[in-house]
Amino acid sequence: MAVPALYVATEAARRARGAYDVHVFAEEGELDDEHRAWMARHGIQAIGALSFPRLHKTGATAGRISPASLIRLVAPELLAGRYDRLLYLDADTEIHGDLAPLFGLDLQGRVLAAAAAGRITERLAPAAVRKREEHFRALGMTEPFRYFNDGLMLIDVARWNAERIGERALDFIERNPTICLLPDEDALNAVLDGHILDLSPIWNFRGHLMELPCAAALAAPVVCHYDGPDKPWKRFGRNRRWFALREAHRRYRGFCAGTPWSVWLARQWTLRDLRNTLAYEGRILLDRLRGRRTPGVPRRSKQRRTCESVQAHLARATFADVEQGITIRNGGRLMLNPAKVRP
Repeated sequence: MAVPALYVATEAARRARGAYDVHVFAEEGELDDEHRAWMARHGIQAIGALSFPRLHKTGATAGRISPASLIRLVAPELLAGRYDRLLYLDADTEIHGDLAPLFGLDLQGRVLAAAAAGRITERLAPAAVRKREEHFRALGMTEPFRYFNDGLMLIDVARWNAERIGERALDFIERNPTICLLPDEDALNAVLDGHILDLSPIWNFRGHLMELPCAAALAAPVVCHYDGPDKPWKRFGRNRRWFALREAHRRYRGFCAGTPWSVWLARQWTLRDLRNTLAYEGRILLDRLRGRRTPGVPRRSKQRRTCESVQAHLARATFADVEQGITIRNGGRLMLNPAKVRP
């Protein structure tokens, strides 16, 4: 989707101040003249009119995930010889701080650095833990499973290409379409099998963390990642709370108001979506009055225990950006080192 990609790119370019270039990858037909004019005015470069017939033929994405999600697998090849490093961000992210310090991370010979995913299991039911571990084993990963989320990756471009990471990942997807629940992410984890550097969650503060009541005490995010079904550009929807992502949606509204796509945001939800949200809120209220639990709505006691588990995990986990002084722990809260923030 062009508008979310431009939302992220515009903020990245505003904060760049010569520290890095900003590119948007787009397939043929995705960018029109208005998109390109906006990008030119805001210092964003287009790598557009791309054609990836192989991505569209990959069975793992059929009917579920856009083949555009696989562009990250070929992006380092497109930038070969032009850049040493690539900081890849998904279009469903939001930038709240300075990205430049992360480019100074020593990758210590690794292909990439990224934030962990699927490693906090203390509060999961045994069956859920077994299912997760079975999936990791099916991918060919070895214990201890060091799965990562690929919504933000700091990539060594030359090493990625030398080790044919993208090609190997695409091969894995084509050979294992039923195993790859998240094709690009599962394939990269299968190929790399944990041989990455772990970043702290300030660089990829995902939806499940944002929803916790202790979110503000966990981290001061540089990048938020709305990786679940609720996206900030969609105000209402099925099983969506009335106030969910309200502030993020407000920021989107402010961005779109000053662009040629001022009406785009209003078209991202329908009256049916509004009715679904109202019906969901009504169901929650009735369940509370009847003393019942609404499926999908966690109890406060469970949220409190989850917060305790997450806080304990983050306190003992090792993060490359913390070890290298880019990120610090301030009273248990992870945040970008103020000494690294550019004036």
